[in-house]
Amino acid sequence: MAHCGALGCVAYWLLTGRLVFETASYQGMLVAHATAEPPLPSRHAEQPVPEDLDAIVLACLAKEPDHRVQSAEELADRLSAVALSAPWTGDQAAEWWRLHMPTNTELSVPASATR
Repeated sequence: MAHCGALGCVAYWLLTGRLVFETASYQGMLVAHATAEPPLPSRHAEQPVPEDLDAIVLACLAKEPDHRVQSAEELADRLSAVALSAPWTGDQAAEWWRLHMPTNTELSVPASATR
């Protein structure tokens, strides 16, 4: 899947409210994405994350393309097989977004990163 890594980053953030690699600079983040193994999302999540979902996110973030999820169909199959301990409600989702919605400052690119 061509954009599996980006999807993995989004999934990681949705599960944890944080970036996969939190570094002091964009250069450090790029190096970490290229060389470091990401921590399990469950280590940083506020809610329990099933092991199968951890594995799916890490598969999307795999360094080796052959180890990544290969298609949208495979991803859908793997996601539908994840057993949840409790359903996620609309109220829980609204509260999560209230607590984790990025600010404009967090979304902006620092001037030092564009030089």
